[in-house]
Amino acid sequence: MRSFILALSLLFMTSTIISQNVTLRDNSNQYDFVIITIDQFVPACETFKDHKENTRNLKTLVTTKNQILSEFNDSVLVQDNIREFISYAGTNWASPKPIYFMFAADVDSIPNFSFESIPGYEPPDTSRSDYFYGINIFDEDTTKLSFAIGRISARTETELTNYFSKVITYESDPQVYPWNNNALYIADDGKSSNGDDGHLWERIAIDVSNETPDFINHKYFFESDTSEYFGTTDSIINYVNNIGTSAIIFSGHANDVIFTHEGFFTISDIAKLDNLNKPFFASIAYNTFSGDGHTSMTDQMLFSKSGALAGIASVGLTYTATYKKINRSIWKNLYTEISIGENFLISDLETTRRENTKYNIFGDPTLVLKFDLLASTKPINKDMPSDYMLSQNYPNPFNPSTKIKYSIPNVEMGHAPSVRNVTLKVYDILGREVATLVNEQQSPGNYEAIFNASHLPSGSYFYQLRAGTFVQTKKMLLIK
Repeated sequence: MRSFILALSLLFMTSTIISQNVTLRDNSNQYDFVIITIDQFVPACETFKDHKENTRNLKTLVTTKNQILSEFNDSVLVQDNIREFISYAGTNWASPKPIYFMFAADVDSIPNFSFESIPGYEPPDTSRSDYFYGINIFDEDTTKLSFAIGRISARTETELTNYFSKVITYESDPQVYPWNNNALYIADDGKSSNGDDGHLWERIAIDVSNETPDFINHKYFFESDTSEYFGTTDSIINYVNNIGTSAIIFSGHANDVIFTHEGFFTISDIAKLDNLNKPFFASIAYNTFSGDGHTSMTDQMLFSKSGALAGIASVGLTYTATYKKINRSIWKNLYTEISIGENFLISDLETTRRENTKYNIFGDPTLVLKFDLLASTKPINKDMPSDYMLSQNYPNPFNPSTKIKYSIPNVEMGHAPSVRNVTLKVYDILGREVATLVNEQQSPGNYEAIFNASHLPSGSYFYQLRAGTFVQTKKMLLIK
């Protein structure tokens, strides 16, 4: 019996120290990324750590709440002690000091900071935010965030491993696909029991899209049936599953289980997503971290095998002006090869504004979205073409970018538009492929692709359109 108890004790000890055996107050520690978890999640986090070190070259430490509290315990509040550890590590450890921290556990297992979202609002709404962990308590200037804090608010090992597997698959694949250059903008019609916001949320979606670079393809689905971008829940699901998108903004009223008062997208719709190999970044106005007894839409999109890679949301009631300002800032830098965490740090999130403290990173703060700088394609008008056409690029000669227009007709005129696979590729003078501008299913219409040749030498290039049995090639000249 004593041997059995000893074996159990050794097993427990092993689970708590399976991570690197470090002393957290040792100033010679050097890590880029720190994962804070609970004892039973350590093995799953170790696998993720190995991936980050081998694939992303991020030296990563996995530690636990219990280990932190054994060394940092001056306060009666758990979150104050964890915050002291984060500030200590970010101040006193060896350079380069860590700026990335991620909680791998729900807010009931590793608590954060609670406050009233909007004082005096009825009924009262409480925010539970990780934002304050990002403020360095040892820094003279506490008006800016010093650390990028993310959380995968998992309650079970399955939720955690589903998320880790998704990120590992995404980051381990060196290929960039056409869907990586797509962004989806979904907007509320503004109607609620409290009145009508008009086209406010649609304008925000369009304003945010205008912040992204030219090589990103925009797709809009607006709830209003009078909008030229009118779409339904099925429109959203079909686009995500069949075409794919690298990012989605949910512009409108939301709570943990529903987006828009009419339910344009709900938590139950996440089960219909089948984008296993095409996960996205999500931005939503209001979602809380999951805990005992409840799950938010953003978290559910992270926990699912399909769905999202990361997200940003307010964890309490927020004002529209702040939502617009923060999202314009985030999306401006979303496709610039910096991490979600770095993006969050450089955004307009001064700590002195109460509204900013509600915004949090859901998921891995080290994540970097993939995209193809050389490719872009988007529909340019609604006229239905009667024949295939590949136009001469303009300008030509060009330096470093040029536009290529093409048309895909409805093969069976008078019937529903038929979707077909379309490729638009660029070759050098020796016939070697140098860029894939389009490789996706497209509906009939007129399109425009942008070819950026900033990384290529001067010379003649050929671009070729293939759609069904149609094939056409044209020549263009790059002069630097």
